[in-house]
Amino acid sequence: MERYGQAIGRASQPIEAGRHVHTHNLSFEELQFDYEFPATEAPVPQPSKDAPTFLGYQRADGRVGTRNYIAVMAASNCAAHTAEMVARGYEGQTLPPNVDGVVAFPHGEGCGHVFGPDVDQLRRTMGGVLAHPNVSAGIILGLGCEVNQIDYYLSDGARGRAGTRPVLRVGAGERRWLG
Repeated sequence: MERYGQAIGRASQPIEAGRHVHTHNLSFEELQFDYEFPATEAPVPQPSKDAPTFLGYQRADGRVGTRNYIAVMAASNCAAHTAEMVARGYEGQTLPPNVDGVVAFPHGEGCGHVFGPDVDQLRRTMGGVLAHPNVSAGIILGLGCEVNQIDYYLSDGARGRAGTRPVLRVGAGERRWLG
């Protein structure tokens, strides 16, 4: 008996079509699989010329996105409202070609934290947004006093997750392109 392509047991008695299948007519038995690791790398098959395609954006790392958004992120909750205001300022505006929108990513974290699991989770989440294939660029807003410093996202450790897309760092009293 298979369910969703997986063996779930063997019929312990004849089961007519449409009948209920449960422990009264299905027995479980330990399955023996002959697993083995491949001896060589299997090449990724090339798509056929008539394979379906879609309109998307291929990123430098090979991933593809279906949208091309600019992310406006707050390094801490203190800049969250500003991030929302920046993104809202582009509503109804004519954007450059191939830019689908400006999206705010506010949150209530990053200020007054001590380094540890909370900061790690925030950094993973923000790094994931910056690395998302539907995000072509990011703007990170901060005051400069938050634990979640903008420089982290420009470091070598974070750069692998966020890719090499442009990031505009906007802090208290500064505005400059980095990355």
